[in-house]
Amino acid sequence: MLTWPVFVHALLLLFLQRGSAQDGLFLKPGSEYPFYIYTSGDSIRSWDAGSKKVTTIAECPSMHELSISSQGLIGFSQTVPGKIDPGGNSGTQLVVMKLDGHVLRTLEPERTIRSLVWSPDGSKVAFVTGLADEKLYDTYEKAETFIYDVSQGKVCKIFHGGARVYWAAFDGNLYIYDRRSDPVVHCYVPITEKIQATEYKDIHFSPDGKHYYIRPRDVSEGLPLYVSKTNDAVASLTVSNVSPIALARLEPRQWFDNDWIICIIQTGSSDFYGLPMYLLNVRSGEIRKAHHHIVSPYTADSVVLRLSSESLLLEKISEMSVVSPEDLPLPG
Repeated sequence: MLTWPVFVHALLLLFLQRGSAQDGLFLKPGSEYPFYIYTSGDSIRSWDAGSKKVTTIAECPSMHELSISSQGLIGFSQTVPGKIDPGGNSGTQLVVMKLDGHVLRTLEPERTIRSLVWSPDGSKVAFVTGLADEKLYDTYEKAETFIYDVSQGKVCKIFHGGARVYWAAFDGNLYIYDRRSDPVVHCYVPITEKIQATEYKDIHFSPDGKHYYIRPRDVSEGLPLYVSKTNDAVASLTVSNVSPIALARLEPRQWFDNDWIICIIQTGSSDFYGLPMYLLNVRSGEIRKAHHHIVSPYTADSVVLRLSSESLLLEKISEMSVVSPEDLPLPG
């Protein structure tokens, strides 16, 4: 039988296979429990699932795009006071920080940072810069994608374009989404340092890379799921086929594992952490409701819930309530 520390190590490796480690889960050397790293206002904080203790790592005003590496480094973009990019927006810098709050590296690109992710081995950061396009969501003018080698302090432009990036652990490649380009998804292969066009329609890959989903733009579309190998549609997972409940759509937020997707329903509430959250099984169609806001996967059967900036807890999926589609609220 696995001991708890060994069990947690095994599960942590499973979650690191997600690729870009934005969940904020990290196991410190010598620690029995993983730490969850998150933001609260202008603070970066850690939560110890064992002691339930919340610790402030650093105060970082105007930060965005927090991402945790497999080596325990924190990466984020931060508005630079007084800096204006060519589009008239507030300029940003890339900050790489240790878990003790010590700033290891900073980098100020010409244009605003829009998305950033760590490589699976935690040695590099990929990020997208660009000027905001007020007419189209998830689209940027004069966008460019870069890779920053943290240990060497070197940055390299790899692609003209980009909006979102995903660094996959299942094949080690970096996937770049840009709805302005044709095709919309390109793949950067680090071994060859080459960009390849793909037929993928988005980069929301499952941890094993076998499936990906597209966030539908219309509530009646359901959740389109595709097989990565063939790029064929598996199904359009609708919440219900009964009108008007069919309009009650689960908006996907991230994969929990290869079967479950963490979803949210926008009810019009101004309290983001008060919005109802669910887990949808893409194979069986089963829906389970969490008792509070899900902020991160934790183990193979549990998630981290956030009640407030100082209050987090764990909940097992097996103990969540099973919900029928007819009981889901309508989006606000």
